[in-house]
Amino acid sequence: MFQEEKNRFVLKEEGKDVAEITWQMKGIRHMVVDHTFVDSSQRGKGMAEKLVLEVIAKAQREDLKLIPTCSYVVSYFEKHPEYRGLLA
Repeated sequence: MFQEEKNRFVLKEEGKDVAEITWQMKGIRHMVVDHTFVDSSQRGKGMAEKLVLEVIAKAQREDLKLIPTCSYVVSYFEKHPEYRGLLA
C-alpha cells in the first residue's frame, strides 16, 4: 500500500522507504514528476509502474496535468499512449 506524503508516494516496509515517486507542483494544475526510486530488494516486482499509476490516478482525480522529467516516467508515457492526454 502506497502512502501519500508531501509531494510523493512512498511504499514502506518495516519502517523503511523501499519505493517512491516524487513531484513538484508548478502552479496549481501541473505536477512535475521528477524522481522514481525502487530499492534493489524490490526491483523486478513492478513497483515503479505502480508508482506511476498512483500519480496518474491522482492527476485524474484532481484534474491535474503531468510534466514528466524523470527518465522512467518519460519512458512510461512513451510506451502507454493511452495516458498522454494527461501530459501538459
